[in-house]
Amino acid sequence: MLLETLEDVSLGRLATASWRWVDTGSAELAVENAERTIRADRSQVTSLFENLFSNAVAHGGADVTVRVGFLEATDGFYVEDDGSGIPDQHLDDVFEHGYTTSDDGTGLGLSIVGAIAEAHDWTASAGESDDGGARLEFRT
Repeated sequence: MLLETLEDVSLGRLATASWRWVDTGSAELAVENAERTIRADRSQVTSLFENLFSNAVAHGGADVTVRVGFLEATDGFYVEDDGSGIPDQHLDDVFEHGYTTSDDGTGLGLSIVGAIAEAHDWTASAGESDDGGARLEFRT
């Protein structure tokens, strides 16, 4: 994956703009520290957010809440939800091409997210949010 342009982008503005392109129903987006920036390719991170938001709504339901913010202990950010989460035995597999837990899923969404993270030299990991949903962390 080729990155077009790296620039300082507002994580909050990018997340909010990406949210508008996804059919989120009555789901909600909450962004912490909206004005802080990351160094990224705007187009690629828009795709990253769109895939994560679609996934959260598909697996967490129409009333899921998605939160985006910065990691406290390291450079990086997270996207988490209060949906059903990712089973522990699958946490290491979610970024693999073709991995899905859904009968009608393609297994492409999180593999695209993983490829975008890799292109930025970010480390991506999956875990559980404090609310029991999915939490994806990106260390820059």
